[in-house]
Amino acid sequence: DARDEDEEDDDGRGPALSDEEQALARQQARTLLASRQLAPGDMDALERLFRIWMWLDQPAQAIAALDAHQARLEADLSHNERLQAARSCALWRLDAAQSQPEQNASQHAAHLEAAADAISASASVRDQDPYRLINAWEHLLQRAAQGKQGEVYARCAREMHALNSQRPERKNWR
Repeated sequence: DARDEDEEDDDGRGPALSDEEQALARQQARTLLASRQLAPGDMDALERLFRIWMWLDQPAQAIAALDAHQARLEADLSHNERLQAARSCALWRLDAAQSQPEQNASQHAAHLEAAADAISASASVRDQDPYRLINAWEHLLQRAAQGKQGEVYARCAREMHALNSQRPERKNWR
């Protein structure tokens, strides 16, 4: 059952691109994006810019976008929003850093510790969704396990246990 060249993908977005066409499209997108002076107006726009650079397999550019815009965007936020934004940026930075093959173990550990510190700081934010905090620790726990960073892994496990122990629906587990 041969596929017609103009047949749409299952997601309805048009004809599928060959591997060569995808590589060319990504290269054109990298060139176009690099030629622009982009200034995201809020943290959501910064996340989109970061994700585009990551999709284009450019983790160094993704980190550069965080370096260039994070402080300016956080300056306009309330204290609690700033803590949550710092947590998000630390996790994004970790993801980008882990995508760089030249990263050594000490650099990896530093990114993990920075993310753990940002998550801990954001825990003081009142009225936040507790599952977001648990998910942040779980994400970091997985990254620590991948990087064989036992101290950070243990810290994440302790923090997740403490948060889960406070959840009312888990009182029967205490």
